[in-house]
Amino acid sequence: MVYVDDITTVGRKSDIGKVYQHLMKQFTVAIKKGLSYLLGIEILYTATGLELRQTQYIITILICFSMKNYSPVSTPINPKASLVKADKSEPTYEKQLY
Repeated sequence: MVYVDDITTVGRKSDIGKVYQHLMKQFTVAIKKGLSYLLGIEILYTATGLELRQTQYIITILICFSMKNYSPVSTPINPKASLVKADKSEPTYEKQLY
């Protein structure tokens, strides 16, 4: 006996129905609707369509790097900052970072 945890099907209802019929001839199949997570992405059904979120993944990464209690910012750099090419005559600091 083999247990398969999940199979996710995407496509036209008629095509998915054919796949299910074929699988049911060979296996005991339980069809569940309303996918909520796929590969770590939360799937929410709304009146206007689907909403995909990675909130739990982001929280896991923040915890991993001890940043869970940091305050969010809209952008990490001033969007009006002017970037200029470095002058090669000036010494480079922290070369291992480049």
